[in-house]
Amino acid sequence: MRYDTRVTIRLTKKEKDDLQRRADEFHMLLVKFLRLKILSPNLPKNTQVVHVDWEKYKQFGETNFQLRKMGTNINQLARNANLCIQMGEPMHLQFEKLMEISENIEDTKKVLTEIRNRLDELIDIKKISN
Repeated sequence: MRYDTRVTIRLTKKEKDDLQRRADEFHMLLVKFLRLKILSPNLPKNTQVVHVDWEKYKQFGETNFQLRKMGTNINQLARNANLCIQMGEPMHLQFEKLMEISENIEDTKKVLTEIRNRLDELIDIKKISN
């Protein structure tokens, strides 16, 4: 969205510093904080604003993509295994691939658990107070 109109207000230094401090608490630019407060006056006093680390968000997206790919591979291997059983052929190769994918999934679960634990430590939800 492009902002093409300017509104100027006068504040005391103390008022501006107080607003800046409150914006900093939410990891927001002052102008963004003021826009939220002014244009959303009906927000409840205990509205929560969460700071989003977009780099971690992208990493979770990539992890989600990789997990979906693994799921697709598992489904394909399971389908092939079922075909092998129906045709009476050995499934040794498919079983090895399934075990390898299973190990990868377990490793990924451990990494995701560690990432989640770190995020839980980092995320600090603060309430906007009027």
